[in-house]
Amino acid sequence: MTPFFSIIIPARNIHKLLIDETLPAINDQSFPSFETIIAVDKRSRHDHRLTGTYDWLRIIQDDQITRPGDKRDAAAAIAKGKILVFIDDDVFPTPHWLAKAHEILQNTDIAALGGPGILPEKVNLWERIFDAVLKTWVGSGRYVYRFTPQKKRFVDDYPTMNLMIRKNIFDKIGGFDNQHWPGEDSKLLNKFITQEKKFILYHPDAAVYHHRRSNLRGHLEQHKNYGKTRGTFAAHGDQNSTHMMYIIPALFTVYICALILIWIFDAPFLSLIAIGLYLYLGLLSYVFFETYLRTEHLLITIGAVLIIPLTHLTYGFWFIVGYIKEKLF
Repeated sequence: MTPFFSIIIPARNIHKLLIDETLPAINDQSFPSFETIIAVDKRSRHDHRLTGTYDWLRIIQDDQITRPGDKRDAAAAIAKGKILVFIDDDVFPTPHWLAKAHEILQNTDIAALGGPGILPEKVNLWERIFDAVLKTWVGSGRYVYRFTPQKKRFVDDYPTMNLMIRKNIFDKIGGFDNQHWPGEDSKLLNKFITQEKKFILYHPDAAVYHHRRSNLRGHLEQHKNYGKTRGTFAAHGDQNSTHMMYIIPALFTVYICALILIWIFDAPFLSLIAIGLYLYLGLLSYVFFETYLRTEHLLITIGAVLIIPLTHLTYGFWFIVGYIKEKLF
Protein backbone atom coordinates (compact mmCIF):
# COMPACT_ATOMS: atom_id res chain seq x y z
CA MET A 1 0.00 0.00 0.00
CA THR A 2 1.28 3.47 -0.90
CA PRO A 3 1.92 5.47 2.29
CA PHE A 4 0.20 8.82 2.72
CA PHE A 5 3.22 10.38 4.49
CA SER A 6 6.95 10.06 3.82
CA ILE A 7 8.87 11.28 6.88
CA ILE A 8 12.35 12.47 5.89
CA ILE A 9 15.15 13.04 8.42
CA PRO A 10 18.69 14.17 7.52
CA ALA A 11 21.39 13.20 10.03
CA ARG A 12 25.15 12.79 10.21
CA ASN A 13 24.60 9.32 11.63
CA ILE A 14 22.16 7.27 13.67
CA HIS A 15 22.53 8.68 17.18
CA LYS A 16 21.00 8.22 20.62
CA LEU A 17 18.16 10.76 20.27
CA LEU A 18 17.01 9.13 17.05
CA ILE A 19 17.11 5.66 18.60
CA ASP A 20 15.62 6.53 21.99
CA GLU A 21 13.12 9.27 21.12
CA THR A 22 12.40 9.86 17.43
CA LEU A 23 11.89 6.34 16.11
CA PRO A 24 9.80 5.06 19.06
CA ALA A 25 7.58 8.17 18.83
CA ILE A 26 7.09 7.64 15.09
CA ASN A 27 6.26 3.99 15.75
CA ASP A 28 3.57 5.06 18.23
CA GLN A 29 1.70 7.26 15.73
CA SER A 30 -2.05 6.73 15.75
CA PHE A 31 -2.14 7.18 11.96
CA PRO A 32 -0.55 4.12 10.32
CA SER A 33 0.03 5.10 6.67
CA PHE A 34 3.61 6.37 6.59
CA GLU A 35 7.21 5.51 5.80
CA THR A 36 10.39 7.05 7.21
CA ILE A 37 13.64 7.69 5.36
CA ILE A 38 16.76 8.74 7.27
CA ALA A 39 19.57 10.07 5.07
CA VAL A 40 22.96 9.77 6.77
CA ASP A 41 26.60 10.60 6.02
CA LYS A 42 27.77 7.16 7.03
CA ARG A 43 26.37 3.83 8.10
CA SER A 44 26.38 2.70 11.72
CA ARG A 45 26.19 -0.61 13.56
CA HIS A 46 22.57 0.23 14.47
CA ASP A 47 21.22 0.39 10.92
CA HIS A 48 20.44 -3.26 10.31
CA ARG A 49 18.84 -3.73 13.72
CA LEU A 50 16.64 -0.64 13.34
CA THR A 51 15.41 -1.48 9.84
CA GLY A 52 14.66 -4.97 11.12
CA THR A 53 12.70 -3.56 14.06
CA TYR A 54 10.72 -0.95 12.12
CA ASP A 55 9.32 -2.15 8.80
CA TRP A 56 8.46 1.43 7.84
CA LEU A 57 12.10 2.59 8.06
CA ARG A 58 14.73 3.00 5.35
CA ILE A 59 18.25 4.34 5.92
CA ILE A 60 20.12 5.71 2.91
CA GLN A 61 23.72 6.87 2.68
CA ASP A 62 25.86 8.66 0.09
CA ASP A 63 29.39 9.87 0.84
CA GLN A 64 28.95 12.75 -1.61
CA ILE A 65 25.77 14.10 -0.02
CA THR A 66 26.39 15.86 3.28
CA ARG A 67 24.26 19.04 3.34
CA PRO A 68 20.78 18.62 4.88
CA GLY A 69 19.04 20.04 1.80
CA ASP A 70 20.79 17.57 -0.48
CA LYS A 71 19.91 14.71 1.86
CA ARG A 72 16.28 15.75 1.86
CA ASP A 73 16.26 15.96 -1.93
CA ALA A 74 17.81 12.47 -2.19
CA ALA A 75 15.24 11.01 0.20
CA ALA A 76 12.36 12.82 -1.52
CA ALA A 77 13.42 11.33 -4.86
CA ILE A 78 12.69 7.81 -3.58
CA ALA A 79 9.79 8.70 -1.28
CA LYS A 80 6.47 7.02 -2.01
CA GLY A 81 4.14 9.20 0.05
CA LYS A 82 1.77 11.88 -1.20
CA ILE A 83 2.99 14.21 1.55
CA LEU A 84 6.66 14.80 2.31
CA VAL A 85 7.26 15.39 6.01
CA PHE A 86 10.53 17.05 6.97
CA ILE A 87 11.77 16.97 10.56
CA ASP A 88 15.19 17.43 12.16
CA ASP A 89 17.13 14.68 13.88
CA ASP A 90 16.51 16.22 17.34
CA VAL A 91 12.72 16.09 16.92
CA PHE A 92 10.15 13.50 17.96
CA PRO A 93 6.43 13.75 17.26
CA THR A 94 3.42 13.91 19.51
CA PRO A 95 1.23 10.73 19.34
CA HIS A 96 -1.48 12.15 17.03
CA TRP A 97 0.82 14.28 14.88
CA LEU A 98 0.18 12.46 11.60
CA ALA A 99 -3.51 11.87 12.35
CA LYS A 100 -4.06 15.59 12.91
CA ALA A 101 -2.04 16.45 9.80
CA HIS A 102 -4.00 13.95 7.71
CA GLU A 103 -7.25 15.54 8.87
CA ILE A 104 -5.99 19.05 8.05
CA LEU A 105 -4.62 18.05 4.64
CA GLN A 106 -7.95 16.63 3.49
CA ASN A 107 -8.42 20.22 2.37
CA THR A 108 -6.55 19.97 -0.93
CA ASP A 109 -6.11 23.75 -1.09
CA ILE A 110 -3.53 23.40 1.70
CA ALA A 111 -0.25 22.68 -0.06
CA ALA A 112 2.09 22.93 2.94
CA LEU A 113 1.70 22.59 6.69
CA GLY A 114 3.85 23.43 9.69
CA GLY A 115 3.40 22.98 13.41
CA PRO A 116 5.12 24.11 16.60
CA GLY A 117 8.26 22.48 17.96
CA ILE A 118 7.68 22.41 21.70
CA LEU A 119 10.24 21.63 24.38
CA PRO A 120 10.33 18.00 25.61
CA GLU A 121 9.99 17.36 29.32
CA LYS A 122 13.34 15.63 29.90
CA VAL A 123 15.89 18.33 29.07
CA ASN A 124 18.73 20.11 30.87
CA LEU A 125 18.69 23.62 32.35
CA TRP A 126 20.31 25.20 29.28
CA GLU A 127 17.56 23.91 27.02
CA ARG A 128 14.95 25.33 29.38
CA ILE A 129 16.69 28.72 29.37
CA PHE A 130 16.89 28.83 25.56
CA ASP A 131 13.26 27.75 25.36
CA ALA A 132 12.33 30.68 27.61
CA VAL A 133 14.26 33.00 25.25
CA LEU A 134 12.38 31.66 22.23
CA LYS A 135 8.95 31.74 23.87
CA THR A 136 8.94 35.47 24.60
CA TRP A 137 8.16 37.96 21.85
CA VAL A 138 11.18 40.01 22.95
CA GLY A 139 13.35 37.03 22.07
CA SER A 140 11.60 35.75 18.93
CA GLY A 141 9.46 38.62 17.74
CA ARG A 142 6.32 37.49 15.96
CA TYR A 143 7.78 34.01 15.42
CA VAL A 144 6.99 32.75 18.93
CA TYR A 145 4.35 30.48 17.37
CA ARG A 146 7.15 28.27 16.03
CA PHE A 147 8.08 27.25 19.58
CA THR A 148 4.75 27.06 21.40
CA PRO A 149 1.19 26.36 20.19
CA GLN A 150 -0.69 29.46 19.06
CA LYS A 151 -3.69 30.11 16.80
CA LYS A 152 -3.52 28.81 13.24
CA ARG A 153 -2.46 31.17 10.45
CA PHE A 154 -0.91 31.24 7.01
CA VAL A 155 2.81 32.09 6.87
CA ASP A 156 5.40 32.52 4.12
CA ASP A 157 8.28 30.68 5.79
CA TYR A 158 8.64 27.72 8.13
CA PRO A 159 11.60 25.64 9.35
CA THR A 160 12.05 22.02 8.38
CA MET A 161 12.05 20.98 12.01
CA ASN A 162 8.35 20.28 11.27
CA LEU A 163 7.27 21.00 7.70
CA MET A 164 4.95 19.05 5.41
CA ILE A 165 4.51 19.70 1.68
CA ARG A 166 2.66 17.88 -1.08
CA LYS A 167 5.15 15.84 -3.09
CA ASN A 168 3.78 16.88 -6.48
CA ILE A 169 4.36 20.54 -5.62
CA PHE A 170 7.77 19.83 -4.09
CA ASP A 171 8.81 18.14 -7.32
CA LYS A 172 7.29 20.91 -9.44
CA ILE A 173 9.36 23.65 -7.78
CA GLY A 174 12.54 21.56 -7.98
CA GLY A 175 12.96 20.59 -4.33
CA PHE A 176 15.54 22.26 -2.14
CA ASP A 177 18.21 22.27 -4.87
CA ASN A 178 20.50 24.71 -3.05
CA GLN A 179 23.79 24.70 -1.19
CA HIS A 180 22.67 26.74 1.81
CA TRP A 181 22.71 25.61 5.40
CA PRO A 182 21.00 26.68 7.48
CA GLY A 183 18.29 28.35 5.44
CA GLU A 184 17.75 25.70 2.78
CA ASP A 185 14.13 25.52 3.97
CA SER A 186 13.68 29.28 3.57
CA LYS A 187 14.99 29.10 -0.01
CA LEU A 188 12.63 26.21 -0.78
CA LEU A 189 9.62 28.09 0.56
CA ASN A 190 10.58 31.32 -1.19
CA LYS A 191 10.22 29.33 -4.43
CA PHE A 192 6.98 27.88 -3.10
CA ILE A 193 5.34 31.25 -2.39
CA THR A 194 6.64 33.04 -5.49
CA GLN A 195 6.08 30.27 -8.06
CA GLU A 196 2.98 28.59 -6.67
CA LYS A 197 1.46 31.72 -5.07
CA LYS A 198 0.59 29.67 -1.99
CA PHE A 199 1.33 29.92 1.72
CA ILE A 200 2.11 27.47 4.51
CA LEU A 201 -0.64 26.75 7.02
CA TYR A 202 0.64 26.87 10.59
CA HIS A 203 -1.57 24.71 12.79
CA PRO A 204 -1.00 24.13 16.53
CA ASP A 205 -2.36 20.57 16.35
CA ALA A 206 0.50 19.44 14.07
CA ALA A 207 2.98 19.63 16.95
CA VAL A 208 6.27 17.89 17.59
CA TYR A 209 8.79 17.96 20.42
CA HIS A 210 11.99 19.77 19.48
CA HIS A 211 15.16 19.98 21.52
CA ARG A 212 16.96 23.30 21.98
CA ARG A 213 20.74 23.66 22.05
CA SER A 214 22.32 22.15 25.14
CA ASN A 215 24.94 24.85 25.85
CA LEU A 216 25.52 28.57 25.34
CA ARG A 217 28.13 28.16 22.63
CA GLY A 218 25.79 25.99 20.58
CA HIS A 219 22.93 28.47 20.96
CA LEU A 220 25.00 31.45 19.86
CA GLU A 221 26.60 29.50 17.01
CA GLN A 222 23.12 28.57 15.81
CA HIS A 223 21.98 32.20 15.79
CA LYS A 224 25.21 33.30 14.14
CA ASN A 225 24.41 30.93 11.28
CA TYR A 226 20.76 32.01 11.19
CA GLY A 227 21.74 35.67 11.05
CA LYS A 228 24.38 35.24 8.35
CA THR A 229 22.17 33.23 6.01
CA ARG A 230 19.15 35.48 6.57
CA GLY A 231 21.30 38.50 5.73
CA THR A 232 22.48 36.71 2.59
CA PHE A 233 18.90 35.95 1.56
CA ALA A 234 17.83 39.53 2.26
CA ALA A 235 20.60 40.65 -0.09
CA HIS A 236 19.16 38.26 -2.68
CA GLY A 237 15.82 40.04 -2.27
CA ASP A 238 13.99 36.89 -1.15
CA GLN A 239 10.40 37.79 -0.36
CA ASN A 240 10.29 35.80 2.88
CA SER A 241 13.64 37.13 4.17
CA THR A 242 13.04 40.86 4.01
CA HIS A 243 10.55 41.20 6.86
CA MET A 244 11.36 43.90 9.38
CA MET A 245 11.45 41.35 12.20
CA TYR A 246 14.58 39.82 10.63
CA ILE A 247 16.21 43.23 10.21
CA ILE A 248 15.53 44.70 13.67
CA PRO A 249 18.41 42.82 15.42
CA ALA A 250 20.83 44.26 12.82
CA LEU A 251 19.52 47.77 13.47
CA PHE A 252 19.83 47.18 17.21
CA THR A 253 23.44 46.03 16.76
CA VAL A 254 24.28 49.18 14.78
CA TYR A 255 22.59 51.29 17.46
CA ILE A 256 24.59 49.68 20.29
CA CYS A 257 27.87 50.15 18.39
CA ALA A 258 27.01 53.80 17.73
CA LEU A 259 26.08 54.32 21.37
CA ILE A 260 29.43 52.89 22.51
CA LEU A 261 31.33 55.20 20.15
CA ILE A 262 29.34 58.22 21.31
CA TRP A 263 30.09 57.33 24.93
CA ILE A 264 33.82 56.79 24.24
CA PHE A 265 34.19 60.13 22.48
CA ASP A 266 31.91 61.92 24.94
CA ALA A 267 29.75 63.27 22.13
CA PRO A 268 26.80 65.52 22.93
CA PHE A 269 23.23 64.28 23.26
CA LEU A 270 24.36 60.96 24.79
CA SER A 271 21.48 60.92 27.27
CA LEU A 272 18.97 61.58 24.50
CA ILE A 273 20.39 58.90 22.21
CA ALA A 274 20.52 56.44 25.12
CA ILE A 275 16.72 56.50 25.42
CA GLY A 276 16.58 53.50 23.11
CA LEU A 277 18.83 51.54 25.47
CA TYR A 278 16.60 52.41 28.43
CA LEU A 279 13.58 51.18 26.48
CA TYR A 280 15.39 47.93 25.72
CA LEU A 281 16.23 47.48 29.40
CA GLY A 282 12.54 48.03 30.10
CA LEU A 283 11.71 45.20 27.71
CA LEU A 284 14.17 42.95 29.54
CA SER A 285 12.42 43.84 32.80
CA TYR A 286 9.17 42.72 31.20
CA VAL A 287 10.88 39.46 30.16
CA PHE A 288 12.03 38.92 33.74
CA PHE A 289 8.55 39.16 35.24
CA GLU A 290 6.77 37.36 32.38
CA THR A 291 9.26 34.49 32.35
CA TYR A 292 9.26 34.07 36.11
CA LEU A 293 5.46 34.00 36.24
CA ARG A 294 5.44 31.38 33.48
CA THR A 295 8.30 29.16 34.73
CA GLU A 296 8.50 29.93 38.47
CA HIS A 297 12.22 29.24 38.10
CA LEU A 298 14.68 32.00 39.01
CA LEU A 299 17.72 30.57 37.18
CA ILE A 300 15.74 30.14 33.95
CA THR A 301 14.44 33.68 34.31
CA ILE A 302 17.85 35.26 34.92
CA GLY A 303 19.39 33.17 32.15
CA ALA A 304 16.75 34.27 29.63
CA VAL A 305 17.22 37.95 30.51
CA LEU A 306 21.01 37.71 30.07
CA ILE A 307 20.94 35.62 26.90
CA ILE A 308 18.37 37.62 24.93
CA PRO A 309 20.78 40.56 24.32
CA LEU A 310 23.58 38.15 23.39
CA THR A 311 21.24 36.42 20.94
CA HIS A 312 20.11 39.71 19.37
CA LEU A 313 23.65 41.06 18.99
CA THR A 314 25.01 37.78 17.62
CA TYR A 315 22.20 37.44 15.09
CA GLY A 316 22.29 41.13 14.19
CA PHE A 317 26.07 41.29 13.65
CA TRP A 318 26.11 38.24 11.40
CA PHE A 319 23.03 39.42 9.49
CA ILE A 320 25.04 42.52 8.58
CA VAL A 321 28.07 40.38 7.65
CA GLY A 322 25.95 38.10 5.45
CA TYR A 323 24.21 41.02 3.75
CA ILE A 324 27.37 43.04 3.06
CA LYS A 325 29.38 40.03 1.93
CA GLU A 326 26.70 39.04 -0.56
CA LYS A 327 26.32 42.58 -1.90
CA LEU A 328 30.05 43.25 -2.26
CA PHE A 329 31.45 39.86 -3.20
